[in-house]
Amino acid sequence: MKITIDKESLLKSIQTVQRSVAFKNTMPILSSILLKTEKNNTMTLMATDLETSIKSYNVQAEIKEEGEIAVPARYITEVVRKLPSMPINIEVKDNVMTIEYLKNKISLKGYDPNEFPEFSSDQKVKTEFTIPMQLLKDALGKVLFATGKDETKPVFTGVLFKLNKDMGLTLVATDTYKLALKNCSLDDMNIESDIEIIIPGETLDKLIKILSIIDAEKNEDMIRITIKENQVVFNLKNAELTSRLIEGNFPNYEQVIPKGYKSKIKINTRNFLSSIERALLLMKKENQVIKFTTHIQEDFTEQKEDLLLITANTEVGSIHEEMDIVREGEPIKVAFNASYLVDVLNTMDAEEIYFEINGALSPGIVKPIADDENKISSEHLVLILPVRSI
Repeated sequence: MKITIDKESLLKSIQTVQRSVAFKNTMPILSSILLKTEKNNTMTLMATDLETSIKSYNVQAEIKEEGEIAVPARYITEVVRKLPSMPINIEVKDNVMTIEYLKNKISLKGYDPNEFPEFSSDQKVKTEFTIPMQLLKDALGKVLFATGKDETKPVFTGVLFKLNKDMGLTLVATDTYKLALKNCSLDDMNIESDIEIIIPGETLDKLIKILSIIDAEKNEDMIRITIKENQVVFNLKNAELTSRLIEGNFPNYEQVIPKGYKSKIKINTRNFLSSIERALLLMKKENQVIKFTTHIQEDFTEQKEDLLLITANTEVGSIHEEMDIVREGEPIKVAFNASYLVDVLNTMDAEEIYFEINGALSPGIVKPIADDENKISSEHLVLILPVRSI
């Protein structure tokens, strides 16, 4: 192989595919990136950890001699990153890559490209649809935090993609302590029947990082999502991410979401988050209980105003804060995990939220309030379990 390629173009492609490099795998070839010349003066880069595969294609280069090589990802990434921004010459002989720039050169030992595993995607297509890049990126940011980490319960480590030809796309994730739901309205779904799949959270983390690299800020940029027998393929602009699906049945999330509430408060999102973050500064990981109670304050005009008392007592110290709220229903006395609440509130874009409470032992629901006359956003909600408090 003998090519000339712009350093920045090569680096961007390397950074895209390296998300699927298996650095800790016992098979050295999985810690490499495959570089391969194509027709029309382009190249394809690929990496796989056998669970996911990422390709970067249509990488522009001047192809002088065709060929391919698998090179260690860690070294090729750092070497190219440190090169000056200019066209560089790459030549491969006997699985050794030589990079020439200015009057200098660097050689890297590679692997036989024939040893690089084939990540087969030749499966029957069940359905496919398109979604704006930014819409998907925002939606994933609102649910991924709720995925579990326990690999013995794989269903909870993924995100449910529920496709409905009338309702669009619904994303749901839960680790059994919290549950996040995001609805995405899509035009022209053009699917024959409803479909539910579970995509690994790690795959979707990789997807978000790729979107950040390839400039997904324009709403007109689309992603085509292809669903196969036990795979999903995300076709992006000059990149492709393929992943296995998680087998199993996602829990009936609709059954656990309360249909009503005993108490509901309206509160400023940023102020509420800041208060909890201050409390969290005094807490150790094993004890992050924060308590909420409501209090009615009467002034000299005999007007009554609701206050939310936020308290926590730890080995380090204690905190007591009061916040103005608007309350409906019963007085509140409940406790939650402060760290979980911070995660929840960080996904809320609205200036204010509704926090619906169903007692000290039942799930609470956090919903953003839409800008349109205090209407609740039906597109996004998070369920969070309270904790027992003495």
